[in-house]
Amino acid sequence: MTALHYIYITMLLTSAMLCSIFLIAWITIERKLHTILWSILYGVSIVNMLMNATKDWMPNPEIYWMLVNATSLIVQGLAISGYRNRAGLNPLPRSILGYLLLVEVSIGYFTLVNHHMGLRVALTPLSSVVMSTLCIHALYHNSKFSRPAEKATAIIFAIYAATQITTAFFGLMQGAERDEYWLNLYSQVNFMAMPAAYSGIGLFTVLLIADDLSTRMRRLATTDQLTGLLNRRGFFEAAELYIQRNLRADNRVYLTITDIDYFKKINDRYGHIAGDIALRRISAVIADKLPQDSIAARMGGEEFTLLFRAPNLDIARKRLLQLKDAIETTTVSGKQWHFRMTASFGLVSVSQDPDAIDQAIAKADSLLYQAKALGRNCIVDEAAGATAEKNGSGAGMASRAAARQTQTKKAAFI
Repeated sequence: MTALHYIYITMLLTSAMLCSIFLIAWITIERKLHTILWSILYGVSIVNMLMNATKDWMPNPEIYWMLVNATSLIVQGLAISGYRNRAGLNPLPRSILGYLLLVEVSIGYFTLVNHHMGLRVALTPLSSVVMSTLCIHALYHNSKFSRPAEKATAIIFAIYAATQITTAFFGLMQGAERDEYWLNLYSQVNFMAMPAAYSGIGLFTVLLIADDLSTRMRRLATTDQLTGLLNRRGFFEAAELYIQRNLRADNRVYLTITDIDYFKKINDRYGHIAGDIALRRISAVIADKLPQDSIAARMGGEEFTLLFRAPNLDIARKRLLQLKDAIETTTVSGKQWHFRMTASFGLVSVSQDPDAIDQAIAKADSLLYQAKALGRNCIVDEAAGATAEKNGSGAGMASRAAARQTQTKKAAFI
């Protein structure tokens, strides 16, 4: 056997292992379409390597060339289909399928009809460049390269594409007739890059599957399953980074704790199913009304904590006022019930202190209690709270704090 045969056998065994890994991942981790597509990809690669290893036994070299390139194009199609499916895109649109068929027909034309050595050997590597670019695009579409595993996989594809451009260039330099010098360079670059590419892309794709699973587990651990907002753990993890990032950029950050008014009455009168629906409706309103880069969490029961940036306290209060009004006009309906809700808010700014988030939560919680004492369905900010504390409790506190609040009627049950 020649050194080339050993390369083929090594790639065949590597393909067999990767095919098994993806199949096991599909069976045991999660039955996603892209995982089984990648398993099939390496299954087809096994066939491709077998044909390459036994090409000397093929009675017709032209038919061998057509078949081996067909399997290579199938591998490319399965690769891009898997990455597009993972990104939530159509796995194999007609344009990509048509392109792959056109490449195979072109190879057949320059192999069987109008013999051109350069084009017949360069078309598949050039197609690999196109498919690698599409895979990188699918990775970017999924999460804008926000995760290291996706960045690393994209880099591997870029390196592979660069080697395939070089391979295609050497192939084209032959022209229409076979040229041993350029063909030798073509073979050296191709067979130097191919084993590393098969192994590298396969291993980094396995890493992607593991990273996807880890991300889903992390999301489950930090997300409130009823509302889809962050839970307490998720809030504290996200809040620290959010505060640091915005304060470094000289953005003012505000925190509010909000509580659905008379929520126990909703549960007692309409049942816990109605209460769950109400929590989901409130969560949807919060997600809709706050800026996209805000952080919203259900901390437990009917209590929500929101973190957002605003130029000053007045703007922050206006944003909460819009949220409060939206909650007040939200109707929750069922077969046997129909009601609306209100909410109370405690609003504070967040400082740069190491314990800023804990201090802000404690202060906002105190202001929320003031809002409840003032009749609910209102916003009490830190300026109003400071005025109230300075002027004592009771009627004086209520009258002075009310000047800084937006207060309407109590929760209405219809």
